[in-house]
Amino acid sequence: MGLLDPDPAEHARELLAAAKPHHRRAVELALCDLYGRRAEAIVRLPRGVERALAHRLLHDPRDLPLLLNFIQCGLWLAFSLTLQLTLLPRDGGLSARAVGLFVVHVVVTWAILGQRFILGMHFAAHRTLISPRVPGAALLNALPQLVLANFWGMPAGMYYLHHVVMHHASNNLFSWDLSGTNSYRRDSPLALLHYIANFALHTFLYLPYYAVVKRRFGLAGFALGSTGAYFAAFHALHAYHPAAFWISLGFSSVLGPVALMAGNFGQHQFINPADPADNYGLTVNLVKAPFNMLTFNDGYHIVHHLNSVRIA
Repeated sequence: MGLLDPDPAEHARELLAAAKPHHRRAVELALCDLYGRRAEAIVRLPRGVERALAHRLLHDPRDLPLLLNFIQCGLWLAFSLTLQLTLLPRDGGLSARAVGLFVVHVVVTWAILGQRFILGMHFAAHRTLISPRVPGAALLNALPQLVLANFWGMPAGMYYLHHVVMHHASNNLFSWDLSGTNSYRRDSPLALLHYIANFALHTFLYLPYYAVVKRRFGLAGFALGSTGAYFAAFHALHAYHPAAFWISLGFSSVLGPVALMAGNFGQHQFINPADPADNYGLTVNLVKAPFNMLTFNDGYHIVHHLNSVRIA
């Protein structure tokens, strides 16, 4: 997935030669994901610049696609928000220009960059992206979750607590994991709606509570503080420029939880009732799925629960 990958043809031959006969077809399909045409980074930089960033800035040079992904998302959000603030009047109502900017923003932010950013942030939450030797590395590593995540409906500072500390530690088992699916009928649309509503209504209260119960007091305080800052920023932007607020943050604050929980429900839809705590029984691997090329091979969800920091 990065600049240090082995020769694809030679590596493929080695893997196929080592595969058991009944595993060979699965390995052939997996090679399509391992060496397929990556599509996470639409914006690319000159190869020399990419090499310099990979080896001087990143903790692991193979994570270059993550960095390029965040760069393109940040550039798009800055461009879109600038257009909204300069082209739309602060006191203007619904207009054709506002509707046009809203449609363009939603299409690019969600249809084009949505999966790319959310899954990029997901893996960056598990891994140290910027090398600790870089000045300000802690802040740079936090920027995707503290700043960019808000534009995809994820409140600042909450993702790590929700996904890494709660979801992976409690391993999809409700009630400790608020996003656990084992207590739901996973073939029921009504159950899915209840699942999404339960998460949307309770997450702001439950996550700090979970952190306190697990004696992660620093995380609990940070979650409460970042949530307060999140709603304060919402109020400030809405007061300053209502149209920009609804285009950039308001709509995503509704769509984001729905998209995230629908995705998590699907990933953990097929559970082995006899052993729902086993990683091989609580999720699935999706091999040679087109969206793997957009999401850092997120379809390998069994692999991810077995080793959450593995480079797929």
